[in-house]
Amino acid sequence: MSLLQKLPFLMLTAFCPLVVSASNYESSALDRQDLSLTVYEQAQALVRDTRSVKTGQGRFSLVVQDVSGQIQPETLMLESNGRLRLSSATFNTALLTPMTLMKAYIGKDVTLVHTNPATGQETMKRAKLLSMNGGGVIQVDGHIETVSADRLVFDKVPEGLYPSPVLMLDLQGGSGSMQNVTFDYLTGGLSWQADYTAVVDRHDDRMSLVSWAVIGNSSGIDYRNAKVQLLSGKQAQAVAYPRFGGMLMAAKSMDAGGMRENDTASEEAFSDYHLYTVPTRVDVLDKQTSRHRLLEADSINVLKEYSFNGNQWAYESRQGQAEPVHARTSISFDNRKRDGLGIPLPRGTIRFYQEDKSGNRQLLGQSAINHTPVDGHLQLNLGEVFDVTMIRKQTDYTQRSVVKKDGEKAYQTESSWEIALSNGQSKAITAKVIEPLPENAKVISENYSHKKEDASTAVWHVLVPAKGKAVLKYKVRVN
Repeated sequence: MSLLQKLPFLMLTAFCPLVVSASNYESSALDRQDLSLTVYEQAQALVRDTRSVKTGQGRFSLVVQDVSGQIQPETLMLESNGRLRLSSATFNTALLTPMTLMKAYIGKDVTLVHTNPATGQETMKRAKLLSMNGGGVIQVDGHIETVSADRLVFDKVPEGLYPSPVLMLDLQGGSGSMQNVTFDYLTGGLSWQADYTAVVDRHDDRMSLVSWAVIGNSSGIDYRNAKVQLLSGKQAQAVAYPRFGGMLMAAKSMDAGGMRENDTASEEAFSDYHLYTVPTRVDVLDKQTSRHRLLEADSINVLKEYSFNGNQWAYESRQGQAEPVHARTSISFDNRKRDGLGIPLPRGTIRFYQEDKSGNRQLLGQSAINHTPVDGHLQLNLGEVFDVTMIRKQTDYTQRSVVKKDGEKAYQTESSWEIALSNGQSKAITAKVIEPLPENAKVISENYSHKKEDASTAVWHVLVPAKGKAVLKYKVRVN
C-alpha cells in the first residue's frame, strides 16, 4: 500500500500556519478593494483586481494569493497610487499537499506521535524522515522504521508551498506603508455566450424575446462582488490585448425604445467589438455556470415561413414522381428599434416557445444565432412540419439538339412540373417553393408568378388553404 493510500491512517500536521521570510509581504482576497472582469467568448477573461497592500521599503517581495489557477503570467500589468515598479514575476504552482510537504522534509527532523491502541496514550519522539518512496521511512532512536498508523508532525510549512497558486513579485519603490495596487492579467477558464428565449404568439406574427449571458467559470477561484463586462466578437488570439486606462470603460445609458433597462445589461460599441455591462455586481463562482439578463423586448414583428427546397440537377434528365417531403419552418425578424430591438445581438442559441390551448409553453425549435448588427435580418430554422408536405412530379420532358453558328452542337431541354402542396393544419398557410435553376434556365410558363431571389433561384409563394391542397405548375427551358 502506498503512502497516499494510507493517508486515512496517517495524519500530516504542521505546528504553524504559512510562514514567509521577513523580506516578503503577502496579499490575499481579504485585501481586495475592487474587482472587475471582462469576459471574452474565447474562454478567456481580463481580471482587474485592486487591493490595499502593505509594502516594504524600497525593494521587496510580494506574494499575491487568491489569483486564478489559469492565469497567463506573461500578461500581468501593475498599477499603484505610489511609485511601485514591477521587476519580475513568477507564477508559483507548487501546492501544499501531503506529498509535497513530505518531500520538502526528507533529510530533516519531524515529530513522531505514537498512540497506544490499548490505553490511547500518546508518546512523542523526534525522528528524521529518510524517504517517502512507496511509504514513509524514518530514523528514530538509532534504528530505521517505516511509518504505518503513527502520525508525523511537521514544525512549519516549508517556504514556497502554498494551498493555491500564487504570484511571487519582485517590486521596487515601496514606501513601507499601505498602497492601493491593481493587478491586471488575462486568464483562461472563463467564457460566456448568449442564450435567447423567444415566445411566439398564437398568430405567429409577434414574439417576446429575453436574452441571457451565460458565464462559465473553471479558472480555479471565485470572483465575488465583481463588476462584469462581456465582450462580443471574435478576437485573434496571437495579438496583444488592449490596455484599459483607469477602470474598464463604463457603458453609456442606452435609449432602448421597447427594451427594459432596470435589470438588463447596457451595451456600447468598443473598438471593433460590442461591450455589455451587467448592471449589478455579481458572484462568479468556480465550477459554476451563472446566468444574467442581457436584454428584453416585449413585441417583435416576426414572419413564420413554410418552405421547400428543390434541386437544380432535376432539370437535366427525365424524372418520375418523388416521395413526399415535409416543409421546413422558420421564423424571421429584423433587428430594428421600431420592432422592439435595435441593439447588436451577440452570437448564441435561441429557443422558440409557444403556448398550447392550456396555456403551457411548448418548445417549437431552437437555432444558432450569429452576431447580428443593428438593422440586420435573421431567418432561423425551427425544424420540419408534421402536416405540411410537397410531392414533386415531372409531367413532361423533351430534349432537342441545336446547331450553333460555329457548327457546335448543343442541347436544349424543356421540363414541366407539378408541385402538389398539402396542408393538414386548421389554418391556411403560404408555402415558399425555392427552386435552384441551372445556368441558362428560364421559366417559360407558370400558374403562379415567381420572383428571382438571385440569378439562379426562382421562388414561388403559394397559398394553401386549411385542410386543403394547392398545385404549382411551371415549365423550365434550359439551354
